[in-house]
Amino acid sequence: GLSYTTFSYSDLNVPSKINWNDQIIITLNVRNTGSRQGDHSTLLYVSDLYRTITPPNKELKGYTKLSFEPNEQKQIQFTLDRHDLSFIGIDLTRQTEPGLFTVTVGNLSANFTLVGEHQPDSSVSTYQLNY
Repeated sequence: GLSYTTFSYSDLNVPSKINWNDQIIITLNVRNTGSRQGDHSTLLYVSDLYRTITPPNKELKGYTKLSFEPNEQKQIQFTLDRHDLSFIGIDLTRQTEPGLFTVTVGNLSANFTLVGEHQPDSSVSTYQLNY
């Protein structure tokens, strides 16, 4: 929405290598760089750079809305896991594939690699889509 102040992002921290069962902890700083109090929504997008099916350009995987006083800075943390990186595969089951991903928040981005075996994600409820 409309805001009468401005915000900046800094210090995006994403582990460069994530093991199959690890949680992905993403942190960054958000600062109100204006002279007025304001609310700000921070949106976290993830892009899967290589997938057996064509992935969307980016997917919204987290968001938060916080109030900031003038010049106030807050650290924001998002937690993802491989379930957040899953998709419906060509066999119509939910899958997670290892590979290279990009996290984007505002004008900042960072890459990480998910390592593990390519397999259907059995820890997520696997289901068939019927048309």
